[in-house]
Amino acid sequence: MKIKELHIYGYGKFENKKFTEFGQLQIFFGENESGKSTVMSFIHSILFGFPTKVQNEKRYEPKLNAKYGGKIIILSERYGEVSIERVKGKAAGDVTVGFENGTVGDEGDLRDLLQGIDKQYFQSVFSFDLQGLHGVQNVGEATLAKYLLSAGMVGSDLIVEAETKLQKELDARFKPSGQKPELNVRLKHLKELQARLKKSEEEERAYKELQKTRSKTEDQLSKLKMDISANEEKLFQYQEFLRIRPIIEQKQILKERLDELDNISFPADGIKRLDQLNALKIPNDAQLSAMHKKKQKIDGKIAELTISSYIEANREKIASTLDRTPYLEQLESEKSRLEEFFRSKEKEKSKYKLDLFLDKPEEEIAGLDTSVFTAEKIKQLEQEKHRLKSDRLRLDEKYKHEKSNLEAVETRIAGLKEKQLPDEERKRLEEAYQSNSNEKFARVKAEFLEEQIRELKQRYSKLSAKEQTNKKRTGILVIILTAICIAMSLYAWNHGQSFVAVAAVLFAGAVLLVQFYFKGNNMLEDLKKQLNEAEDKKKQHERQANSGQAMDLSSIRNLLQNEEDIQRQYIAEEVKRKERSAAFDSVIKESEKWEVSWNHLTEEIKSIHKKWGIAVPSTDYSTEVILDQLILLKQAIQESDQAKKEILKLDKKITNHKEELLAISKEIGASTSTWHEALVSIKQLVALDSRNRMQLDQIHVERQQIDEEIARLQSESAYLSAEIGQLFEGAGVQNEEEFRKKAMDAEEQENLKSNYHMVSLQLSNTSFNLNELLMLSDENVSKYTIEALETERRELLTRQSGCFERLSDLKHKIERLEEGGSYIRILHQFHEERAAFNEEAKEWAKYALAKRMLNDTIAAFKRERLPKVIEKAQEYLSFLTDGEYKRIILRPTSEGLDLERRDGLRFEAWEVSRGTAEQVYVSLRLALAGSMLDGDGFPIIIDDSFVNFDRNRTLKVIRLLKKISGKRQVIFFTCHEHLLSFFENTSITAFGKESIQS
Repeated sequence: MKIKELHIYGYGKFENKKFTEFGQLQIFFGENESGKSTVMSFIHSILFGFPTKVQNEKRYEPKLNAKYGGKIIILSERYGEVSIERVKGKAAGDVTVGFENGTVGDEGDLRDLLQGIDKQYFQSVFSFDLQGLHGVQNVGEATLAKYLLSAGMVGSDLIVEAETKLQKELDARFKPSGQKPELNVRLKHLKELQARLKKSEEEERAYKELQKTRSKTEDQLSKLKMDISANEEKLFQYQEFLRIRPIIEQKQILKERLDELDNISFPADGIKRLDQLNALKIPNDAQLSAMHKKKQKIDGKIAELTISSYIEANREKIASTLDRTPYLEQLESEKSRLEEFFRSKEKEKSKYKLDLFLDKPEEEIAGLDTSVFTAEKIKQLEQEKHRLKSDRLRLDEKYKHEKSNLEAVETRIAGLKEKQLPDEERKRLEEAYQSNSNEKFARVKAEFLEEQIRELKQRYSKLSAKEQTNKKRTGILVIILTAICIAMSLYAWNHGQSFVAVAAVLFAGAVLLVQFYFKGNNMLEDLKKQLNEAEDKKKQHERQANSGQAMDLSSIRNLLQNEEDIQRQYIAEEVKRKERSAAFDSVIKESEKWEVSWNHLTEEIKSIHKKWGIAVPSTDYSTEVILDQLILLKQAIQESDQAKKEILKLDKKITNHKEELLAISKEIGASTSTWHEALVSIKQLVALDSRNRMQLDQIHVERQQIDEEIARLQSESAYLSAEIGQLFEGAGVQNEEEFRKKAMDAEEQENLKSNYHMVSLQLSNTSFNLNELLMLSDENVSKYTIEALETERRELLTRQSGCFERLSDLKHKIERLEEGGSYIRILHQFHEERAAFNEEAKEWAKYALAKRMLNDTIAAFKRERLPKVIEKAQEYLSFLTDGEYKRIILRPTSEGLDLERRDGLRFEAWEVSRGTAEQVYVSLRLALAGSMLDGDGFPIIIDDSFVNFDRNRTLKVIRLLKKISGKRQVIFFTCHEHLLSFFENTSITAFGKESIQS
């Protein structure tokens, strides 16, 4: 896994800041408070969530209302390029994970991407500084194994803390010789209860006898309760039977009377039904007669209406043709639209051909290569062209910069040469100084000043003449360029190229501004100033000579000292000139390489244009734009051909439909000349035919309704007659008089049945069924039977009262035994205490099992993982110490570790220097981080961990980091500028005030 890019929306002092193009070895340099810790915290927060407000970590929320959060782009071996964006939201922020295939994930996908690693794990294993393990000298095998296991599995030393906590929990619960632990106290109490339990066994025997007697008494009481319940139930039953006996007798009388009347068959509500049927039959017969007369009138109307046979036979065809008539107008509209579209595409083709300077048949244009491969190649060429143009601008700036630096150095050298004394003058001054003659010195000084003034006047005269010549040439050149630009702008404006005209005018203005602001010559001004200073010195010297005050020996010494200073400056400037010349030559070489690349790119672009047959005046034209225009031209040709085909198809459809309309018009007898007249005639005749048919259908519907009504009335009449006959048949009579007489007999029988039903209903509401009533009737129950049952009940209640008194006495005796510390209470306490002891023992067993599993895991780690980590750490340590220390030995029987030197001598960790101990720590940490997640490992982040190393040790550890960065990305934060010389400039990101915002 590799971090490719950081984009900080707002985090601490950073706002909208990007760090791009991370390498395998990425260096972040900055002074204190420059933002290194902010960037490291930003990486942790985006990957694992923002610190909550209740945590001790800094949240780095922006102060200027910027968007809190940012994005990290990583390269994963499993998922490719993945973007992780986290912004302010819930407690740890809202995260969005964008994968290379376009899918978007959430916090769960991020945990899967990070392979379940949390923030504490990451900071412990893959990030470290000097505070990580200061006590490395005192670390032994057991402690180091636990620390490495904990750091490798849970991200900190939690396993070491967990083991200590487990042991404390075990000691708090039980110690073999302890008194205060919970299990020791409960065990002692359990033994005391067991002794008391043995003493109460004798009392338990008497307690059991009382319990047996109590059980027998309770059984007797239960049997008496059942006998009393049975007695009361039987007494209630007999009393209820005596209450309902009169109703039973009445039911028997009603049944005998019904048997005498025999069963009379008569329809239910017969008289009422007969009256209703007669009331319906009379008006029904009258209405049936009226319907027959109405039917005769409708038959006459039907004979008067006629319809067209052709329309009838071809109705669907005519309807289909009329339905398509709007479609015909739509087709004509579509044809007009397509013709307009065709004309517009023809104009587009002409425009594109004119813009592309293309004069080829359309068949050849359609065959030109505009594939995605060509487009991709053109895109790459355009990108290369933009890059080369950018490089050209950079080279031009660099050329100007280096040329300016070189000219400045040469100017300073020329100035120093001018300030140097001629050899003869220097010799004179030296002789004058040696002879200690003030007069000779004054004379030499006067000659020197005269010669200097003469030389300055000659140089000023030559430079002034040269300046005048240059001004004339520059003025002529400016006039010519201005005239050319004005002519170009007028020509471009007349030909509609306003952009070119404006650009030419702006260029002319820029030339005039340059001429106006850069018309002076600094060297001429400097010479004039030097000449004035020399003449002033000469006048001053003459005044001193006239006044008899010649220069003393100290003045000569000052002049000679000044000459030596100028000589030293001259030598230093010569060295700089050589350096600047080399840099200037390097820029020239880069420009030559650029020319080769540019010519190669131009040839490739021209070959593409030649393949297309397009004559482009200059390579400044965008080939991508030409490709887009060419694609649009091919598309316009294709669309134009397609529109032409569609117009022909529509023309054929329109002609066929018009002919069909005229043919139908002729068939129905309409005289028309155009399809519009035929359409009107067809619609009119079809409408007339439809109205006649509709009217005929309405008449038929009305006649059908009358027929249905006649049939209904006839059916109702027959039904009513049949119903009346069924009433007579159901009563078994022949006429209405006999029917009404039998109705009176049936009414009497119904009254008897109703009374019988009411009596039966009263009996059904009792608690007796039929069999019980018959049985009680046979037993001859009377009031004497009731008195005997009440006497039996009183005797049973008396016996029950005696049982209650005996049971109460037994309970009292049992309670006295229980209150006096009975066996049951002590046994209950013993079981409760033993259950509590078992629960505490289970808790102790849980902690004991957890401690054993933890020790087994640590032992397995020591057997399997720890040797590999130590082996890798030994390799790193040997490299860092140039082979001075080749082994790291963990002492199994005591705390601490030993280091074996190349000569075989062993040293304890505390015996070596602090720098060597820190080298051991760095080796262990790098070995641990390198052994975790080999498949898709995290970057290693280091924060200034080498400040105590000397130059050689620093160089070795940096070489080790470079070696490790070949397999795993390394990100190094430092505030020490001298370390930057060990890294390439391309891998260094420097913090500063200007880097806070972008």
